[in-house]
Amino acid sequence: MSVALLGFITIVIFIIHEFEEIICFKCWIEKYRKDKKYQKHLLIRRQWAYPSTQTIAIIIFEEFLLMGF
Repeated sequence: MSVALLGFITIVIFIIHEFEEIICFKCWIEKYRKDKKYQKHLLIRRQWAYPSTQTIAIIIFEEFLLMGF
């Protein structure tokens, strides 16, 4: 297996993982909002200002760019 192929597979797996985070983001907040363990978590604590799906996608894109270079 070449280094280029291994790098490509790594990036594809990373993208799939990040898409899963985008899709499950709001569900995760709803699931753990009332759990006392997570009350201090930034995303739970700021209930009035959840990041939008677009904001999360931009953050993930930034991670992708940093990982790619």
